[in-house]
Amino acid sequence: MRFDLDLSFGSMKKNINWELLYPICGALVMLMLRNVCRKYIFTKIGLRLGLKQIEVKKAPHDAVLEKAYSISKKWKLDRVRGLAKQLDVSEKEVESWLELRNAQDRPSVLIKFSGSFWACCYYTLAWTAAALIVWDKPWFWNVKQCWMNIPDQTVTRDVWWHLMITLSFYMSELMGLFFDVKRKDFWSMFIHHVVSIVLFFFAWKSNLYRMFMVALVLLDCSEILLEVS
Repeated sequence: MRFDLDLSFGSMKKNINWELLYPICGALVMLMLRNVCRKYIFTKIGLRLGLKQIEVKKAPHDAVLEKAYSISKKWKLDRVRGLAKQLDVSEKEVESWLELRNAQDRPSVLIKFSGSFWACCYYTLAWTAAALIVWDKPWFWNVKQCWMNIPDQTVTRDVWWHLMITLSFYMSELMGLFFDVKRKDFWSMFIHHVVSIVLFFFAWKSNLYRMFMVALVLLDCSEILLEVS
């Protein structure tokens, strides 16, 4: 069976949704690319710009203190005294361990730089590609068309590829949160990526490809400025 290029993806989507599994494979590839670029390219650029790769002294492993730290990263004086008494050490030793443990979990400026560099590169390329894709689309210039005949809207090849790559990126960023040094904004970024993925699935199942593309063009440009800053 042959399909027209502009209609094939839309026609297939109505019958099967397994193509939404593609971004999972794409996310794994993008995650590897992300780690390679950050380690071998962006980190070196940061070092060239004068950022220092400071080795953080790790806190000695202690099961009792680690368990307390997993519950709360900020300890009051009563908590410190209780742990010191339990371990038969001084309060100063417990406080010193906590300082080292907090420093161990704090990402360096170089790590933050490489992460922002990666995100900036992606958003710059993604926004440029999205702008080129929608430039000749009449529904981009007349947004009312995004809401017309929604059940019968089909997704063109260029829009399909862009949406798949976008979903792959957000999935890779979500996975990356669990491999990177845990930051203070872990849960806010976790919620951000989860909501983005949920919105994508909603837009895909509801045939709102056009509106989703418009949103990407309008929002990704602000992400570029955010990462640059």
